[in-house]
Amino acid sequence: RSGHQLRRGSARSSASCARRSRRVRVWYQSGIQHRRKAINISNSATGISVHQDAGFVATADISGNASSIHGNAVGIDLNGGTTTVSNNHIYDNTVGIRVENGATATVQNNSFEGGSSASENGTDLELDSSGATLSGALSGNTFAGNSYYINNGTASNIDATANTFDDAGAVQ
Repeated sequence: RSGHQLRRGSARSSASCARRSRRVRVWYQSGIQHRRKAINISNSATGISVHQDAGFVATADISGNASSIHGNAVGIDLNGGTTTVSNNHIYDNTVGIRVENGATATVQNNSFEGGSSASENGTDLELDSSGATLSGALSGNTFAGNSYYINNGTASNIDATANTFDDAGAVQ
């Protein structure tokens, strides 16, 4: 529902720009460890950041991070632009994926579960009231957030029925 939260009691990225590609920033911050064609992104303020400057177009595909995006304040921060986030393991972040400032995101087939020895995210998916948009079906994800599965600050409703939630009794 809009304005409500669902509560619980080799990485590839490409960027392109319509005018000047040097203005598009896809940041992999500190804590990167290469492991068998995948990237383990951990222990940063922001694990991956896609930022679109005014007057430019940023696009990114963040996929295949089975080794994980974990231990960050924000695992993936989408600040403008259009991004597909798929087939990643995102856990133990304060916020798994944050969509803000006019960003459009397709979020499919991600695991937000920490597993038996790791922590879940505080919030798995956060949609900010500053024009965040989901495109395509929100599907195939396994949500497990400790505080919120989805924190929807937008006025739009979200159909999250094609996803798995680790504690169905906690949905509000």
